[in-house]
Amino acid sequence: MATVDDLIATTLRRLALPRVGLLWWHETAPKRFDAPPQATWIHYLAPGCVFPRELRPAYRLSLLSEPEEEASTLNMLVIPSARVELLGDLLEGLPVSPEGRLAAGCLGAGLPVLVDVSAIARWTAWKGAIGRRHRESMARLEELGCLLLGVGETKPLEADRTGGDLSEALLLEEPGWTSWGEIASRLGRKRVVRIRKGVRLTAEALDRLRSLGIVLKREG
Repeated sequence: MATVDDLIATTLRRLALPRVGLLWWHETAPKRFDAPPQATWIHYLAPGCVFPRELRPAYRLSLLSEPEEEASTLNMLVIPSARVELLGDLLEGLPVSPEGRLAAGCLGAGLPVLVDVSAIARWTAWKGAIGRRHRESMARLEELGCLLLGVGETKPLEADRTGGDLSEALLLEEPGWTSWGEIASRLGRKRVVRIRKGVRLTAEALDRLRSLGIVLKREG
């Protein structure tokens, strides 16, 4: 049984960790979430999202009177597989949905907001005026402060083991297991991940990188 001193030490240690919010819809909420210890993970469930028991702490956005105020409790917001409706709300500057207000509050507070837009990555290949408008919209999201993941990438993870700009690669060199949470905050718009000998990726990290079309390069 933990002593009072143990509980205090644990509390202080957790308070020193970054608090990262994760926004889930019913189609994206994972059945399990192996929380990396490097951060305190706060789960936000959009309306209609089933409440997975494994996600703790978790909050239903529909029950929050001012979702935008959650920004004051976070250091970062991550949005896996962002819905197009959310992106449209942010671009129009009139986010009325709870999830839109959460994201807008974080952007307004100057927090890093990582947005996975890989679901619409192929749209960047559209030609003509509509393609130009789409690319302009992606640029506007970045101007708002969004860090976009999966922009314009259609290649599968293992499609090209030799391509990619190594100068723009993310280098993973710490031996042992590396989680998606550790990668997401460092990935930015890099399209290549270099993996040194001894580095192992969790199943979630591999799945996320595959969905984003990231090229893996194993070294050593």
